[in-house]
Amino acid sequence: MAKYTLDPVRYDLDDIYAYTDTNDERLQILNDPHITHYRTKTIKSGNVLECEIYPVWNTYRATGRARKTRESRKAQKSLNAKNATKNLIRLINANFTDKACMCRARMCMSKWRGHNKRRQRNVKYIGSKAKIANDIVPIIQRYIDEHNIKQYIEPFVGGFNIIDKIKCEYRLGNDIDPLVCELVETVRDNPALLDSLHTPTREEYYDVRDNPRKYQAWYRAAILLFASYNARVYGGCYGATANTKDGGTRNYFAESKANFERQLPNLRHILVGCCDYRLLRFPRNERVLIYCDPPYAEGIGYGGKFDTNEFWEWCRKQAAAGHIVIVSEYVAPPDVACIWQKETTTHLNNRDKQKRVEKLFILGGLENAKNN
Repeated sequence: MAKYTLDPVRYDLDDIYAYTDTNDERLQILNDPHITHYRTKTIKSGNVLECEIYPVWNTYRATGRARKTRESRKAQKSLNAKNATKNLIRLINANFTDKACMCRARMCMSKWRGHNKRRQRNVKYIGSKAKIANDIVPIIQRYIDEHNIKQYIEPFVGGFNIIDKIKCEYRLGNDIDPLVCELVETVRDNPALLDSLHTPTREEYYDVRDNPRKYQAWYRAAILLFASYNARVYGGCYGATANTKDGGTRNYFAESKANFERQLPNLRHILVGCCDYRLLRFPRNERVLIYCDPPYAEGIGYGGKFDTNEFWEWCRKQAAAGHIVIVSEYVAPPDVACIWQKETTTHLNNRDKQKRVEKLFILGGLENAKNN
């Protein structure tokens, strides 16, 4: 199990705990008559066990929390940053194993800018649930709220089109395909990179697609996601622009880039991982909600072979451990309950549209299930 710790170069503990009083004065504080007892907090993340001790005063009822009127001092800001980083480290230790060597996790610690009031847009991604997000997000959110879930995890996050709308204390988006993960991790820290993108020509597109080592990972991801026909980046073809019936030209690349720009604020504070779903680990003493949108058993357009039977066994294992598992699929084993369904139209091209029934299945958490 990997052990992640604070970087002593970036986080100077001497600076964080820069006290001006003497040791005798600090020891005298421990004799404060208003301290009634001490409270301990034990945190277990993976194989790492921590214990923190806090004093409890008897004056908390007499003094309510006032509105903040001045900026926090430097030492307090450093301590806040240290605590936020520790929370991130615990998530990594609890959810990733040593075998998940491709896992990269970063959290953008910049200030939350709030939701964009304009119509929400999404990354165009094959198999995306963006079109039915308004239907399934409230169902997932209800289970999070009713069960007081603190961790929400998507092992097949795809285009981040569901997780970006979920409200939960901790959100982890994982995918074995590094394409979108590379784009999200890099660009949300530096949105100005999108300004350097221009609509690629057909020749430029195929050069980027066929020469992965020639380009930066985020740039290649942007070109393939924004300029592939119907977002079919593997085995697909050029689709950055197209002629319209009225003789004009529609720029799908520019539209996709603008949609992603509008989605970026909602991708902050999401932990991003890149590994096989079977390598993810979940806490043993805390229930989490796992939403899975795996490659469908009857789906097309995905690279590689996906073992559906093994996936459902994995879901049963997580439910038996006490977690709630919600799965998007067309079909499921007979022992798995369906909690929602809706007829949709799916297609990889405009000449082959098919009617399908999207469904949500659940394992665990059925005590509060309400069919829709």
